[in-house]
Amino acid sequence: MIAQSACFSCLMAQVENLCSNAMIPQPKDFDKTALLESVATKLQAHKLAPSYPPKIAISIYETISQALNDPDPFKQVKSHSTRQAKRIREQLVHAYPNPADSAPLHQSHTSLAQSDSTADSARLATLEWGIKMALLGNVIDYGSQTPFSFEDMHFDFERMSFGAFALEALQSQLKHAHNLLYLADNAGEHVFDELLLHNLKHLYPNLHITYGVRGRAIINDLTLEDLHDCDMQEYSEQKRLISPLQRYCSVLDTGVKSPGFILEDSSDSARAAFMKADVIIAKGMGNFECLESHKDERLFLLFKIKCDVVAHFCQKPKGSMMLLHNI
Repeated sequence: MIAQSACFSCLMAQVENLCSNAMIPQPKDFDKTALLESVATKLQAHKLAPSYPPKIAISIYETISQALNDPDPFKQVKSHSTRQAKRIREQLVHAYPNPADSAPLHQSHTSLAQSDSTADSARLATLEWGIKMALLGNVIDYGSQTPFSFEDMHFDFERMSFGAFALEALQSQLKHAHNLLYLADNAGEHVFDELLLHNLKHLYPNLHITYGVRGRAIINDLTLEDLHDCDMQEYSEQKRLISPLQRYCSVLDTGVKSPGFILEDSSDSARAAFMKADVIIAKGMGNFECLESHKDERLFLLFKIKCDVVAHFCQKPKGSMMLLHNI
């Protein structure tokens, strides 16, 4: 999706929000006016060369990092998001138990392999629960034109409004899949993604899942560094696991520097994983903006519509949840 005029206004609003975020440290010599002027100049130049909004964001956030003298100014924000996400996930799972927990994991692929309608319904319910939980995580976003706050957000499992929900198509693809590429989005969201990854392995124990993260810090997008689980005090620094979600997948640094997966900008290993995958799930609006032009029966876009531009493009109400089969 090529950036429109509203996208440039959104990027400028993001910079304004960043400057007022108490969790983002600012050096004593920080000059907000100079930063805004520099960003405005860069945005004006980008208007002459149409591109994806996440592609444009690369130079904008490089400018911000230079002004703040910090390669990862959202580091504290991301840690806070992960802690809050764990708290919210615990509450949600208690209120809405995982259907997969009704049968032990080692028995699930036997009991759910039956061909009767009850088993089919159980499979679909288990997949649906995981998809919805992962989508709730997409509420977390510090890269939008309006300030994000956990206190102001509602993680409402029962009242999710869908603009597209290609669940049966996804299930059909997964039945015969050997390799799944899951392109991650923001820090904190991965706590919810873990629930979907768990259910995917519960339903398809032979499915190999690759979880792709950003190649470097940009906004609050997830990197390998963000996946380090600092709560695991029993492990030394050298032996610390990357994340509990590693129980269900292998983690891949995609090499992508933008808040959206751009295939041509990704590493050789990421491109190989993309081409090898039987199913691709791309999480978040940034990944949607970069991948919606790739019409591919393997590709499912999982995101919440957070702006008027994407709402108009998709012809769906702003705030809609999307599981979009990108064919």
